[in-house]
Amino acid sequence: MKRKVVLGAVLVVVATLATFLPGFNGAQAATSVPGAPRSATSFPVVGAAGVKWEPPSDNLDSPPESYVVMRQRKNGHWEDISGPVDPSVHHWIDANLQPGESHEYYVVARNEVGASQTSGIITATRPLQDPVTGSVNALTIDVNPGYNGISPLTNEVATSVVAGQPEGVTRTLSAGDIQVTLPALLPGPGSYVPVFRLRQGEVDCGVPDSAKLTITQLAYTADLQIALMSGWFSFWPCGAGREEVVGEIRVNSTEPYSAISVSSYSVDFGRVLVGTTAGRPITITNAGTTDLTIARTELTSGYSDRWGVRDDCSAPLPPASSCTMTITFKATTTYQLDAWFRIFDSTRQEYRHIRAVAAGESPPSAPDSVEAVATLTGVDLSWTGPSQDGARPVQGFVVRRHVDNTITEYKLPADRHQWIDPDLTPGAFYSVSAVNELGEGPRTFPIEPAPSREQIAVFSAPTGADSTLGAVGIWGGIQVVPIGSDAPSSSRAELAVSPDGRSLAYTTAEGENIVLWTRRAGGPGSHPVTRVVTAAAIHTPAWSPDGTRIAYTTKDGTASCVDIVPATGGVPARVGCSLDFPVWHPDAQSLIVRDSRISGAPLARVAARANGTRIAILSGANGATHAAASPDGRWLAFVPAGQSNRVGIMPLTGGTARLSAELPPSSILRVSWRPDANQLGVLSRQSGLDRIHAVPVSAGVPDMPRLLLQSASDQTIHDLQWQGLATLIKPTPGVTGPSPSIAFDTSGLQSGSTITCQIDERAPVSCASPYRPTGLTSGPHTLRVIAQEPGGPTFFGRKVVAARAFTVDATAPAASIVAPTFAATVAPSATVTYTATDSSGVASYDLRYRTASSSGAFSNYVYPKAGTTGRSYVLALAGGYEYCVSVRARDLVGNTSAWTAERCFSRPLDDRSLSAGAGWIRGTAAGLYYSTSTSSTRYDASLTRAVKMKRAYLLATKCSACGVVAVYLGTRYLTTINLYAATTQRQVLIGIPAQTSAISGTLRIATRSTGKLVQIDGLAIRQT
Repeated sequence: MKRKVVLGAVLVVVATLATFLPGFNGAQAATSVPGAPRSATSFPVVGAAGVKWEPPSDNLDSPPESYVVMRQRKNGHWEDISGPVDPSVHHWIDANLQPGESHEYYVVARNEVGASQTSGIITATRPLQDPVTGSVNALTIDVNPGYNGISPLTNEVATSVVAGQPEGVTRTLSAGDIQVTLPALLPGPGSYVPVFRLRQGEVDCGVPDSAKLTITQLAYTADLQIALMSGWFSFWPCGAGREEVVGEIRVNSTEPYSAISVSSYSVDFGRVLVGTTAGRPITITNAGTTDLTIARTELTSGYSDRWGVRDDCSAPLPPASSCTMTITFKATTTYQLDAWFRIFDSTRQEYRHIRAVAAGESPPSAPDSVEAVATLTGVDLSWTGPSQDGARPVQGFVVRRHVDNTITEYKLPADRHQWIDPDLTPGAFYSVSAVNELGEGPRTFPIEPAPSREQIAVFSAPTGADSTLGAVGIWGGIQVVPIGSDAPSSSRAELAVSPDGRSLAYTTAEGENIVLWTRRAGGPGSHPVTRVVTAAAIHTPAWSPDGTRIAYTTKDGTASCVDIVPATGGVPARVGCSLDFPVWHPDAQSLIVRDSRISGAPLARVAARANGTRIAILSGANGATHAAASPDGRWLAFVPAGQSNRVGIMPLTGGTARLSAELPPSSILRVSWRPDANQLGVLSRQSGLDRIHAVPVSAGVPDMPRLLLQSASDQTIHDLQWQGLATLIKPTPGVTGPSPSIAFDTSGLQSGSTITCQIDERAPVSCASPYRPTGLTSGPHTLRVIAQEPGGPTFFGRKVVAARAFTVDATAPAASIVAPTFAATVAPSATVTYTATDSSGVASYDLRYRTASSSGAFSNYVYPKAGTTGRSYVLALAGGYEYCVSVRARDLVGNTSAWTAERCFSRPLDDRSLSAGAGWIRGTAAGLYYSTSTSSTRYDASLTRAVKMKRAYLLATKCSACGVVAVYLGTRYLTTINLYAATTQRQVLIGIPAQTSAISGTLRIATRSTGKLVQIDGLAIRQT
């Protein structure tokens, strides 16, 4: 009774704390006892017995705080055998049992209010002997594909099984591509309809309602690992397939299993000559660990007088052995016939279906209307008919390729009225014959395709498959011709064309990355490939007009960025982020991009370099995509925001866009200019159909679109570029002088082409490379190289335009001398520094100087520096000479400035160079100029020197006891100089008033004090 009172007091305290302390014990206080544990049962454990249960399904607002497992004693009383079990744990293992020992158990749930009702009473027994484990480990999938729909699963036998730990109420077994999820703990051998899930690679069958799991061997370890498991499962459906899926499970088992491998579940006989019998083999392999028996094979659908089976593999097959059965077809008609065979075997699946298809054949007349259209690297061959089939359906065609008396045959099915030669050989011609159930008919007259100078390059593929690099012939092509027999394929592919039209840049997927490649694709022969760069994402590549770089859109996290990489490969440079859809400006120095850093995401022009600055914002195209600059550098085509089935064209610098007529309701995927700048190729998509249109353009105004190609319903075109052999304008600086030299390459054009050059809107003139226009003024200019291939402006005579925008700098740099700034110096050298400014940048400097003695003429110029990039020069100075320095600068485009005004300075003569009259004393001392001086304390003592001067500077000592001197040039009085100073100062340069021009004469220095020291150290003379 006392214990009950104490327990009640404790419960009151706990309840009080729960009321007044928010969050006490992590949850709201229980208001009632928990619900009873559910579905208690035992499970087999090696060396023990296991009890498991499910949590309560009622009183959920008063959850368990623990569980207790009760075991009945021999005296009939129940005891707490487990102690408190964590509420997240729903099993307990009784490890204190002897072999064969058995007890009854039940489970209760407890919380602060009290204990729940009990679970059902169960019996758990430790077996007399632990189960014997074996070495058989396997997971298998056996599905009968095709009969009731194609299954996403494939038959598989995997023998390295990994049994996972329980995760909640389930665990997963893995082997090969197979993953089987089943209850974490099963009561033991038996049949179950459990929570079950099957995965194979990327295929997930979900949780089927019909899953059945049969277990024949089962034991767990004390730590809940699977010690032994054997059984099998079955369910349906998985995906669209309606066939039952069956599989075997073995973990450390002693039980063998049956499994079968069939070489093919579908046999296509093709065409069989009427009156003959054909056979097709099927190999059956025992993929299990026990003998496999083929009970019988029967025809379940099809004519028994035409279909049959030989060598039906009736003998038992030991493990890993094979046998071959042959399905036979006797052709008695030209119609296609199907048959289904059922093979009964000893696997758990019990049977499987084989489909067979066959038809008869015989010969027709020659096909009609044969057309051969060449691309740059291949041939698009097409035909109709034949008009007469010999009363038998046409079953196929034979294309013959004739090259230098060598004939190569290519056989095609009846539904093909086109053929592709991916490797163009000059001089090759082609013929076609039809084949039906009676054999091959006569050949057509050989036809040779006209040489091609252009094509529309695309990436295309059957829907859902990897895209292949190909091209559509211009004009008249009706199919995509792979660019070479080794044309690349990829799931993520986009295109760009080199400016000379001879190469393509394209992307392919490589694991999680994208690789950018270039490939020679401008004519027959080999197609060298270069790996350019690898990145996590590469979209909308664009090749620079000078052929040296490729820009593309990539990703940095979730941001779209634009990078540039050398076309030959290298390290990419990041232009900037929040940019996409790059297109090169004709200057090859800048890009036009969609700039999402600006409200409305307008098109903007940015410098094509790392961290490229924004040069301009193009008005009239906010949010536009898929921009393309015209080859003549005049226009910008794009897809306007919100008008995905129209093309807009505006001036390259921005402005009002002219819109094309609406294409059929669709989304435009790519826009590309023809090399003549008068046509646009447009790729659009509508309801699974892709179309290529040509849109004529005249003076920036689009005309009515013309359909060139529509894809088949099962064909997808992923990208488009109009590729034509064209003129390449080689790399040029963005800024040039007034007479630039611009090189270009027309070797890809037809021999005999007429080449003209046009600067801005001037009249075109005949020209050759390099083109050197003269007299260009400062500012922007555009060169257009216009090529007309033979034939004139007609269907066969192509016009090709290439443009290069550049800026002319006709202004020379502004050069100046920065130092020295002194007029005279006692130093033995002077550091001359200079600078210049120029809009295009300073390339180099020239430095010159001339000298004059105190009475002589100036020397010729000396040029110590020419073409230097340095901006200073140390000039050695001789005493008694004047130096006059000037510089000029040269900019990056060759403009050279005039020489600057001279900067002149002199170094003094020593006092010993002055003639001394009576009263002067010559002396020496440290700290004096050349360590000498001439001194006097006498009045009117004179020093003289013949000079030619405009300016002069007396070098003397100043002190508190120093006197006064007067200076004369000839008889002309110039000035009086007081040498007094509170402190002694040596080597003081004192200016003498300048003359209006240089005058020759005798300079006299006369003392004008008595008893005062006059100490003369030197004299500097300048003629300037």
